[in-house]
Amino acid sequence: MKRNYTLLFSLSLFSCTLFSQKLTIQPNVPPQEQAALSGTSRPIDPNYAKHLNRTSKATGDTLYFEDFGNGTSTSLPTGWTVFNNSLNNFEWTWNTIYQNGNFSAASDIISSPSVANGFMVLTADFFNTPIPSTGPVNMDTYFESPTITIASPKTSYWISYRQAVRYCCSATNRLVIQASTDNFVTYEEYDATNELDMNTAYDGVNIVKLGGSFCNASSFKIRFLSEGNSHYYWMIDDIAVIEGSKNDLELRDPYLEFNSNYTFKPLYYQIPYNLFSPMPVSGFAYNNGTNNATGVVLQAAISHQSYPNGTPGLGLIYSTNSSPQAIPSNKIIDSAIFTLAPDPSSRNPRFIPTVQGNFNVDILLTGDSIDEWSYIIGTQSFSTIFSTSDTILQEMTTVTQEE
Repeated sequence: MKRNYTLLFSLSLFSCTLFSQKLTIQPNVPPQEQAALSGTSRPIDPNYAKHLNRTSKATGDTLYFEDFGNGTSTSLPTGWTVFNNSLNNFEWTWNTIYQNGNFSAASDIISSPSVANGFMVLTADFFNTPIPSTGPVNMDTYFESPTITIASPKTSYWISYRQAVRYCCSATNRLVIQASTDNFVTYEEYDATNELDMNTAYDGVNIVKLGGSFCNASSFKIRFLSEGNSHYYWMIDDIAVIEGSKNDLELRDPYLEFNSNYTFKPLYYQIPYNLFSPMPVSGFAYNNGTNNATGVVLQAAISHQSYPNGTPGLGLIYSTNSSPQAIPSNKIIDSAIFTLAPDPSSRNPRFIPTVQGNFNVDILLTGDSIDEWSYIIGTQSFSTIFSTSDTILQEMTTVTQEE
């Protein structure tokens, strides 16, 4: 049985609005503080909402859980430890409240279900209030789990955790998760921000998929390391080790290429009919499962929704698909790349509109196995405007990315 993953490009006539934020620059404030003052807050997961709905009893089973309910102001739950590489008092602590500084508020507290019984917090903003005369102090601290023992080792492990995070003042700051099977003689490292923009706030659930070296591991430790950031906060709660899925395909980075010299996502939303270049549709297919995926196909369908005067369009006018491929298990970073109609002379020619008007594009990823997760983790969708016209070439002012 095949499972269809749908990615919708919504194409309409509505205008796009450019949203901007006024940045207030205050006098006599160091550059690092200017960056903090000018930050924006976006309580939206930038990459993926993690919904742990599942159709398999094994996939998603909780193997270990910690909600920090047994912590106190002077001690952590059994086996958990805090390390401070800077040898100062700026380190992770346990708390039931958020102690804010100049650039945050007490209301920024993490919104985890078990927040009332405590959580781990790094109050970088509080530590740097008031600002030391020598300048802001950067964080360099982590907290570490006890040895997590798995009675019946699994072929795939995912780490789920709740976090509230906002950092400043460099994109090179490290807010990472480290995992190790040998007490950190060696370890793997994963970005905990999911490429969250600097100065941007996020409060939600994240999932880290441990690499292939953890396959069938019977024990390991994890760390949450903050290094280089001087402002805002990072709070962690409700950490769980869950069993990863065996069948889990993921569609990423689909795009429409409107010109052979650049990728259009889009740069223009209205293109003169006579200037419309033959357009291929492409995307990436990832196999996050432990089983080899077979019969993986990327499909695209383009429908003519309406004519320029608003009358109903012709409906489905183009469809294409890639040849079935197999993707080895645990291909989380490496990927199989599918390009639909890569060449005008191929069996799947590129799309060329035959009429003017407004178009809708659907991109789907299918495979032979039923996916074990009812929510497609990591899939991105884009809402945009695309139409053909007689002579007008109109620039796109913004692209709205939705999760």
